[in-house]
Amino acid sequence: MRKKLFLLLIPFLTFAMTACEPSELKVDPEFAPYYEYVGNMKGIEIYCWEKDGAWECCLMPGTNRLKMVEEVRYLQENYPCPIAQMKIILQSYSEEEREYAYVAIVSTPPVQSELAHSYDEYERNEAKYLEVYTLLGLGV
Repeated sequence: MRKKLFLLLIPFLTFAMTACEPSELKVDPEFAPYYEYVGNMKGIEIYCWEKDGAWECCLMPGTNRLKMVEEVRYLQENYPCPIAQMKIILQSYSEEEREYAYVAIVSTPPVQSELAHSYDEYERNEAKYLEVYTLLGLGV
């Protein structure tokens, strides 16, 4: 009886193990730092910019302060992430974390006024923000 039960469990366990690890959610080592903020109490901030006709992003943990130009520029220079890859990274975050993520479109390098969490900035570039939110797989 135990042998039959064990033989029945093998296909089930094989299926369960492969179903829990979709290939598209595997961590790309190049972007491993962006997975470190999963579960951060203060949320996440995503900074996006256009480069050569394509969108790139960087991700930072949320804080109770505005980010400095140097912080975002460092990530732009050292960890630029294509927006399609960022969409995959964001799938590892909870629905709530994605829903409340702060998204900013910045230049390269950014200027301080772009980091000010201003609704006016969103209104001036509404079409670009809608494009970025869509490409990131975030609710609009």
